[in-house]
Amino acid sequence: MTTPTITFPRSIGSTTRFVDTAGKVVHLFMIDAALPLYNVVYGTLRFLANEEQARAQIDALQSTGVMPQPGWQWVLDAGFDHSVDGSHKKQWTMKPAA
Repeated sequence: MTTPTITFPRSIGSTTRFVDTAGKVVHLFMIDAALPLYNVVYGTLRFLANEEQARAQIDALQSTGVMPQPGWQWVLDAGFDHSVDGSHKKQWTMKPAA
């Protein structure tokens, strides 16, 4: 099933929501514009995802009626293992879900 048009937020702190034909609502909140990375909220399920991952999750919701638990976890590496202040080494890394 092809995902209907999803309007992703394009600036940090902005939010959009996707409502499918069955009335299911998925909220997308941009937390990092460089990646970009979104906080995805569907009912009690909350996770971080890039645009491709968010689309895949919404596709699954559309085809099965259930949004699966993601198989990944985004973690912010603040860089403190690399320097005292870590400010220049901040980056998001994706890891398998625990």
